[in-house]
Amino acid sequence: MLDIIRTSPSKSVGIPDDDDVDRDLLVGIYERVKAQEFRPGADHVTQVMKVEQTIVGKRKPALALPHRRLVCYCRLYQVHDPNKKEKIGLHQREVFLFNDLLMVTKIFSKQKSGITYSFKQSYSLCDMQVYLFEIRHYRFGIRLVNNLDNNVLIAFNARNDADRQKFVEDLKEAILEPGKTSGSSDYGTLWISRAARRSSPIRPSSDDAVKPLSTYEQLPFCLSSLRRILQENLLWLILPPVATCTLQLLNELF
Repeated sequence: MLDIIRTSPSKSVGIPDDDDVDRDLLVGIYERVKAQEFRPGADHVTQVMKVEQTIVGKRKPALALPHRRLVCYCRLYQVHDPNKKEKIGLHQREVFLFNDLLMVTKIFSKQKSGITYSFKQSYSLCDMQVYLFEIRHYRFGIRLVNNLDNNVLIAFNARNDADRQKFVEDLKEAILEPGKTSGSSDYGTLWISRAARRSSPIRPSSDDAVKPLSTYEQLPFCLSSLRRILQENLLWLILPPVATCTLQLLNELF
């Protein structure tokens, strides 16, 4: 502390040339910093890093990226063959949903220090579509499909309807988030078009058939989602004029 007082500049900004920094002021600053050290606060990257430290596997992707944040964690059960009945809990999966990525893991070990997860698969949320299904063996089914080629990425069954509803809501909101980079001046228009296309609500079907809502039924959901995203996300920083004009239009329509 004495070294700090001796080496403190006497000609700092805002201090007259003939005066020194008040000793009591310096002592007070020193004591407060000593009692409560300045440390960076936890943010979304810190949370993702903690998750990454619990996952093992050679093929696991790097998770801790500046734009990535954890949305939710859910326990689901992978369905390999919807027509085949399997023992309950046979393919238990621990699913981590990020704002741009879905990671599927399974429990590797449980210790007093915590749980370790083994990496199984990961899927980008780009061009992903969500469908519900309900059949004899799997009453709370979730099917994830690639929107470009309609290939099924993976299928799950939830423990109950509440788990399924919460996970699907979080997943659809994450899919609706705008892209992280803009490649052209038409980015705003492209993003709005994709968000409207992906925001189609889904209905469970007793015969396992996909039944999207009509365009008219989708309209209120699309407008509400677009308005919320414009207000809360980074599009304001990327394209403020586009966001402002679009929000004004949505307010008039909805």
